[in-house]
Amino acid sequence: DQWLRRDQAGKSWILYDRSFTNWGGVIAFVIGLVLSIVLFSNQEKFTGLLPRHFPWLGDLTFFVGFVVAGAVYLVLVARSIRGREPADPPKVDA
Repeated sequence: DQWLRRDQAGKSWILYDRSFTNWGGVIAFVIGLVLSIVLFSNQEKFTGLLPRHFPWLGDLTFFVGFVVAGAVYLVLVARSIRGREPADPPKVDA
């Protein structure tokens, strides 16, 4: 998000900035994880709701989790991506 959407490419300061938090990413990850496992997991010890009724689907957990997390993340941070200019990087003493 920081590198691709907010014009921060090539600036590694974002990796070391402890004040940066991305709660949208954490929330999107958890929602994608839970929904994909509950609905689409097809494993020996746990079978999700859809594979239980449609076994030919197989295990789609990874693909569904990726798409759901991406969609939720875009919804959560759409306003900040469109409406805000990137902040100046903090000054780091070398």
